[in-house]
Amino acid sequence: VLEPARTVQITAPQGGRVENIEVEDGAFVKKGDILLNLKNSDLELDFMNRETQIIEQINNMRSTRIQLEQNKRQVQEQLLDVNYRYQERLRILTIDSALYRDGAIAKGDLDASANELNYLKGLKSLSKERLSTDEEYRELQLRRIDKSIELMERNLEAITRNLENLTITALIDGQISQFSHEIGESKTKGVSLGRIDVIDSFTVSAPVDQYYLNRVNFGQEATAEINEKTYELSVSK
Repeated sequence: VLEPARTVQITAPQGGRVENIEVEDGAFVKKGDILLNLKNSDLELDFMNRETQIIEQINNMRSTRIQLEQNKRQVQEQLLDVNYRYQERLRILTIDSALYRDGAIAKGDLDASANELNYLKGLKSLSKERLSTDEEYRELQLRRIDKSIELMERNLEAITRNLENLTITALIDGQISQFSHEIGESKTKGVSLGRIDVIDSFTVSAPVDQYYLNRVNFGQEATAEINEKTYELSVSK
């Protein structure tokens, strides 16, 4: 019996109902050619539901990311405002000190200006500390958010591939065999749909009576007549 040296089994990665058949048994196909399409309404519905959930989660994550960036800008603006008020109060205190020496203002006015400056100095220090602390937290949260988004995008790709598995394509170039299906026929996950034979090389299988088994060895030379032509062979298995 003449058999292709290499064959690839065609299986159904996902179960479904045969919706259309693109090739016939015995046809020659190229890698990537569509062989048949399956229909699985439950899988499609599950895909849409999970896709909606994942996209919603991704959008929520991105909204949180934007909010963290906005919070950072707000703290930076607050620090900028406090720093401006501090510099302005420092300028006023310098003027008040000169006026006090000249007797133009009372000691209480000078003390009030100094107290305001000390208050702004403390507020400025707290704002810097908050900005530093928030930055560490923000960086940690952003890394977690980016990692979560990446994971959810991979999950989305995975469920998309499950849906794409309903389209059965040729994995290699070759000739289709054992490929017999009917429209509307149900196929379970993992079932064999046929095979693709690579017909550029062949093996020859032959039955050997057990009486002769001890006379057959690996690498032994042989001949076969096929279509009135003699071929040189050797035992490979």
